[in-house]
Amino acid sequence: MGVEALIILTHIAIILLIGMLCSLFAKSLKLPAPLLLMLMGLFLGSISANGNPLISINQGFVVGLSLLALLVVTFDSVSRFKISEVSKEAMPSLKLINWFLLLTAIVMTFFTSVLFFGGISFASILFSLVFSVMIIETDLGGVLLMFKEYARERSDKILFFLETEANLNTPFIVVLPFVILGLIADVDFGAKSAFWAIIDKTPLFIYQVLLGVGVGLMVGVIILKYMRKNYSHQMSPVAIITSVLIAYLMAEQLMGNGMIAVAAMSFLFGNVYVSGKQQLEEFSSMFANALEIMVFILLGIVVRLPISLGFVLKSLLLFAILMLLRAAAVHLALKKENYTCNEKWFISLNMPKGFALAAVTLVLATYPYFGLDVVLQLVVMFIIYSLVLSFAVDYHSKSFLYGKEGAILPRVPGHIRIVGPAAKTGNKKVLRRKRKKSKKPTKAVKKQKRSGKKKR
Repeated sequence: MGVEALIILTHIAIILLIGMLCSLFAKSLKLPAPLLLMLMGLFLGSISANGNPLISINQGFVVGLSLLALLVVTFDSVSRFKISEVSKEAMPSLKLINWFLLLTAIVMTFFTSVLFFGGISFASILFSLVFSVMIIETDLGGVLLMFKEYARERSDKILFFLETEANLNTPFIVVLPFVILGLIADVDFGAKSAFWAIIDKTPLFIYQVLLGVGVGLMVGVIILKYMRKNYSHQMSPVAIITSVLIAYLMAEQLMGNGMIAVAAMSFLFGNVYVSGKQQLEEFSSMFANALEIMVFILLGIVVRLPISLGFVLKSLLLFAILMLLRAAAVHLALKKENYTCNEKWFISLNMPKGFALAAVTLVLATYPYFGLDVVLQLVVMFIIYSLVLSFAVDYHSKSFLYGKEGAILPRVPGHIRIVGPAAKTGNKKVLRRKRKKSKKPTKAVKKQKRSGKKKR
């Protein structure tokens, strides 16, 4: 084995070991594991020896791992999107995604272009649009650990809403950025006719989308025809991974869109009966969790953040704008729903970024577009900001939702459940207000009295 191969394997072993230690440390302290993994990646990427990075990862390895992680997370997220399960309870989450996507695509695109691209231009709008689409992603995998422990009744409703939103918005994240980049590929933005060059590419773009859908459905039909009745504990998971890779590679070789092909195949898998589907979905989730450690640390190593106070302040301003847009989208989507003002703000402040966004960002880090560097740096900053914010909201979730006292009393038969200052006073008249028993005699008692009088 060559020296270079040994160095690469050593770096991979070090990354995995550090990642596992960070995950265990985060679990013991109830901290978001993605946050520690990202910070550790940034720290490892900043260490240098003799002017060279201490840990350098082969570009081909980064491309292969990031693409595999993206394909796995695409299959895992899109296959869970089942039309039969889109019920009335899920409609508020879907409305929030639509409003949030619309507001970010308009407002965030404008402010990103002004703050980080030096003004409004056709190229800055397109790259800012890619960023705006990516940051609507949410993932509750490593956050709200304290909230989940005591969540009950109305808290369960909030948790269900946030989890439904996270499941529904991931398919948008893993497809839309690559659709936009596919439209602007090989376009010279320095030329005055860049806009008309994209217009001329529209027929080719439509062909790529349709070809991707066709290839994905074809591969899905072939593989699912065999798996509908036959399930093998050893071979079925391998068949799923193989079919995902075949769909992507075939679409790319035919000049189509590989991500759309994988999404189409995954959608077909999720909405058609397959023997052992639950076990296969669990396998894809476990595989994605195993890749999560590598992806977050590699993202911190690959993306170099500028050491500038101006960049940090502008990114914080942009994140504050995103929070306001999120709050506006939540209030628009839930204006007819039964949520209190505090619950709406709790939902607004919880928008943690997760594995899907990290996988997409790591893949985009291998693209040769100069404008994507700013997008990748902003995404990494927003991942850190959102995880810190969600942890802070989680830590104060009881007092945030239920007042300063934060009391959540268990239900006692015949008692009124009090939350907040009244619970702290200990007033028995307030806390133990039993239902008053009716003093009026019943009809049976009246008959007995009448019959007794008659006998006398």
